[in-house]
Amino acid sequence: ELINVHIYQGKDFVKPEMLKKLRGGYPALASATGEKVRDILMEQESPRMRYGMELETGIDYGMPERIMLYDAGEYEEQIRERNKNKRSKGENQSYTEKKSRMKMGERFVPVITIVLYLGEGKWDASQRLTEMLEISSKVQKYAGRFIQDYGIQVVEADFVNPEAYRTDLKEFF
Repeated sequence: ELINVHIYQGKDFVKPEMLKKLRGGYPALASATGEKVRDILMEQESPRMRYGMELETGIDYGMPERIMLYDAGEYEEQIRERNKNKRSKGENQSYTEKKSRMKMGERFVPVITIVLYLGEGKWDASQRLTEMLEISSKVQKYAGRFIQDYGIQVVEADFVNPEAYRTDLKEFF
């Protein structure tokens, strides 16, 4: 219901019986444990979508970078799984397919991640990667359009309209 309200404008696009829980753990570049793990990752079969959710009781000033890594990790995991399946079936691949780790026309299952902020007050941290970058006005003027951005979806529990919900989330909010 949270996804339906905040992503699909209240339409019943996602139903609980359509979702299955996945493990959202990815190799981490800067983690002592060697892995970054999402709080929640679910997959919907039709249409195929994956939904990640991070439950935050405090503000994380690096959240856009963290979500970007989770989502990139999910796409990387999809590539690895496909390649593993191709190898197990003994499929021949061209040089370009081996290098790319995918065939022309292959598509990923899309991932949408929501940050549910359960802390007090407004989320006052960055919601875009570019808000975290030190960009001079000269660089912004000439090269700003080449700097990649990554935005996150933050749902602030204190400011959610509970009337938008029909389930126990109405009482929660």
